[in-house]
Amino acid sequence: MKNILQNAKNTCKLCAIYSNPEETDRFAVGYVEYCDENLVILRAFDFYGSADGFVCLEMDSIINVETDSKYLNAMELLIDKTVSHKKFVDFSQQQSISSVLEFACQQQCICAISLCESQRDDVVGFVASVTADTAQFNVVDSYGQRNGTCVVNVMDVSSVSVLTMDTTRLEKLYSISN
Repeated sequence: MKNILQNAKNTCKLCAIYSNPEETDRFAVGYVEYCDENLVILRAFDFYGSADGFVCLEMDSIINVETDSKYLNAMELLIDKTVSHKKFVDFSQQQSISSVLEFACQQQCICAISLCESQRDDVVGFVASVTADTAQFNVVDSYGQRNGTCVVNVMDVSSVSVLTMDTTRLEKLYSISN
């Protein structure tokens, strides 16, 4: 998988990444921003071709990578090229789940994480702090309201989504109500 994803990164090729063996019809579409033996960071786009933040996945969780399909060719037509190839975030340096969480903490933006390859948004909120072992979140509910704090083991985080439409929606609700 790493070689396919690295090639997609080097050629700016749109790809679909499947990571849920229980729901093989669900996938993330985007351009690979970063790729190593352990991690891939995808600049994601939604069904309509609109930018949908960044998805960070562990390489071990990826079950399929698709390129050059009719669906992806149609998506290429929908994606605004002036936006899709801009560098919003520099992922050129060595990355890890911790570094993506630190980015979310520094930017003070809401992120969603999956734990233990659950394929769900197990924790959604602002990253309050990140250490070598743990990340603390100020949890936000689906209405943009504070909903306590949560500390997770960084090693249990299997994916991170940041600057997505869903998390941006929650940030708007949060800023209105707080």
